[in-house]
Amino acid sequence: MGGRLRKALLGVLMGMALAVSPALSAEPLHVGISFGGELGGAVVKAFMSRYPGIEVTLETVPSEKLNDILKPRRGQAGTAFDVLWLDSPMECYRLKAAGLLYRYISPYVRELVNPLQDYDGSFTAARFGVVGIVQRGEPRPKTPARWGALPENDQLIVALADPAVSDKAYLIAAHLREAFSRNFFRELFKHGGRLFKTTGEALAATAAGTADVAFAVDLDVVRARGEASPLVIGYPKELILIPAPVAILDGTPQLSVARKFVDFILSPEGQALVAEYGSLPASPNVTVPERFGLPGLKEMKDRVIESNYARLFASKQRVINEVAEAVRAGGKTPRESSRAAATR
Repeated sequence: MGGRLRKALLGVLMGMALAVSPALSAEPLHVGISFGGELGGAVVKAFMSRYPGIEVTLETVPSEKLNDILKPRRGQAGTAFDVLWLDSPMECYRLKAAGLLYRYISPYVRELVNPLQDYDGSFTAARFGVVGIVQRGEPRPKTPARWGALPENDQLIVALADPAVSDKAYLIAAHLREAFSRNFFRELFKHGGRLFKTTGEALAATAAGTADVAFAVDLDVVRARGEASPLVIGYPKELILIPAPVAILDGTPQLSVARKFVDFILSPEGQALVAEYGSLPASPNVTVPERFGLPGLKEMKDRVIESNYARLFASKQRVINEVAEAVRAGGKTPRESSRAAATR
């Protein structure tokens, strides 16, 4: 009897060990993203379905706070994250300069549109934010045909996010500065433009009617509309694209898993998910569903404002100073401008 009991117990224990062993042996991967919405979670879910032996932890971290999170780990073994997927390349340039990024060129890169002139595998554009003009949607407004028409219209109050606070807001300002000169902002604020701390605040002011238009990327408006916002986004003839790169942190102990995750995002399956959730994939062969109103990369070829992102990274403070100067010339400091618009 005792022998049978021991055998039975042994069988139960072996069964339990087999049941829990996949979870115990799952390889961990810590991924940080700097954009909200459902896209990041959808990609992680699909990746873990493809690789059931990998357990991904996804953490949303605003780009402006990423430096503080990584700082305590610099000079130590390991990293705070294994992979980063950010909404602009600016933080990637900072991390690259600090020697914190691992160079990896995925085999899928040759199938993608690569906007980085200095590309070396440190980070790769996995999608693009398309910058548009945001307005209240009822009745549906007509999008200005040109960015340059906005400063000329002294009836429009334009809400602009502060380029000193957000890398994404900076890149919007930098593209407009390169395309239309510093006078773009001087005229914009002379005619009643308002500077807000964040894109979220600029969009909220536009939704509330205290501003007429705002500048934002597509995914920000998709997320706002998911929260029952009345906002719609339209795209002028000249298009501004902001790469959203994926990168592997140097020193990660999960290097092989991190490579698989990057490959998945850049693969046709990952790019199809990017499109499904309302963002522009880096693959020109994947089409965004019509309901999002985004032109495809092939259609954009002759409309994109070309940029050298390494140069934009180097000139950031100059552009920030020029915007601040334009705000002052318009009679409002950045803080006073935000407060005035919020109470208007």
